[in-house]
Amino acid sequence: VPAACQAAGGGVKPGGPVALRRARLALVLGHTIPDDEVESIFRRLGMLVEARHDGWHIRPPAFRFDIAVEVDLIEEIARIHGYERIPSRPGQQATELGNAPAARISLDLLRAALVQRGYHEAITYSFVDREQDRLFAGGRDGVPLVNPISAELAVMRQGLWPGLVQALKHNLARQQRRVRLFEAGVRFVPSGAGLSEELVISGVVAGPALPEQWGEQSRPVDYFDVKADLEAILGLVGEPEEFSWTSEQHPALHPGRSARLQRHGAHQGWIGALHPGLVKGAGLDEAPVVFELAANVLMAATRPRHQELSRFPTVRRDLAIIVACNTPVAGLVAAARDTAGAVLRDVVVFDIFAGEHIDAGQKSVALGLILQETSRTLTDADVDQIVGGVVQRLAKEFSARLR
Repeated sequence: VPAACQAAGGGVKPGGPVALRRARLALVLGHTIPDDEVESIFRRLGMLVEARHDGWHIRPPAFRFDIAVEVDLIEEIARIHGYERIPSRPGQQATELGNAPAARISLDLLRAALVQRGYHEAITYSFVDREQDRLFAGGRDGVPLVNPISAELAVMRQGLWPGLVQALKHNLARQQRRVRLFEAGVRFVPSGAGLSEELVISGVVAGPALPEQWGEQSRPVDYFDVKADLEAILGLVGEPEEFSWTSEQHPALHPGRSARLQRHGAHQGWIGALHPGLVKGAGLDEAPVVFELAANVLMAATRPRHQELSRFPTVRRDLAIIVACNTPVAGLVAAARDTAGAVLRDVVVFDIFAGEHIDAGQKSVALGLILQETSRTLTDADVDQIVGGVVQRLAKEFSARLR
């Protein structure tokens, strides 16, 4: 073969030397081969061998153009030495156990909670139509793709609602009257600092509130049905009272039928009926209810704390107060909790009424205050003092008066 190469090419220049480390040879093969056998193999293959303190420098003949790097030399050693002579050994690797903090909820648990409440998980494209994306984002442009699959998948989604609404249309067109879909995915929000990726859980709900049955009359799902589903999810986080809903506007939601979710004043998500313009543009007969939650915040839960069960009876006092129609009931409940303190076990809103015997522009809200001590039985004087403080706080902040 060398003579043929010389005759054909008029002389083929040999390649440069290739370094072979002794430690690397043993590591790759998992077996130690004596130095004299290594050198013997290379010489029998027509290679020049130069021993070094950590291995060898091997100069292959010119016709062995397949010898270029260290692993090529190791392959030659294994081939000539014999693969059957290299013993098999199971690999070993040290494993470090990761941290699993108790104050963290997995995304799978949040998914499972929605499934238990009758939702189906959907997976939609991360790319959406440019115009649809702008409509749902309030006119803000998303990040365009350099080489989009099609015009309908031209930008990176700024939210999951466009894809979920398309999935809703697809199901309604196939005679699925009751649709509950959610998706856990990433949305891409452009900002001055660049493109940020936010993990969110979004959903769309349409159709009857309950499955078809004989025990209840059929009615369409509303804002409060979906809000109850989300509050069940917030209950997994621990201390759901830390979350609050405030009536605010969103470009994709119906004015007056939307709310922002907050926790200690920080934004956590949205809920509301789809905007009439988007409902008409999508060709829907009724406005579905949509929601969006910041998944990373929900996954950071509060660690459970032990609390002794009280041996003493609870005391309930009901209040019926008159406030302005635009007064949020959540504000009344928050003020009552803050004023009563740890003695207040729960606040129940059991009636809201406006109409006959109530002045125009006002409403009646009935609150049930459930009180309990862990060290003693509450006396009437104790209860009167707590209830009186709550009434004064409501009168001061909301101009409330007893009915």
